[in-house]
Amino acid sequence: MPLAMMSPTSQAWDDYAGRGITIEDPRWMEFIHFHADMGDAPPGMSLDRIDNDRGYCAANCRWADKKTQANNRRSRWRNRTNGNAAEEA
Repeated sequence: MPLAMMSPTSQAWDDYAGRGITIEDPRWMEFIHFHADMGDAPPGMSLDRIDNDRGYCAANCRWADKKTQANNRRSRWRNRTNGNAAEEA
C-alpha cells in the first residue's frame, strides 16, 4: 500500500489521495491489522484494489498477479465505459 500517497508533495498524490483514494479502514494504519485482514502476499502477487475509485480496505483489496492488475487499471475502466476495451497509452 503506497503510504506516500497521503502526502500532497508526493508524485503519487494526484493518483491517490488527490482524487479521494484513502485508507478506508483506519486500523490499516498499523501493519498488524492490515496483515490480520489480508495475510501474507502469495508468491507473484501484490495488493490490488478491486474498485479503483475506492480506497484501501479488506472489502476492496485482494492479492492479484500482474496481468489481473494490468486489466484493472483506471484507463481500462474508462475505456470500457466508452465501449472500447482497448487500453489507453
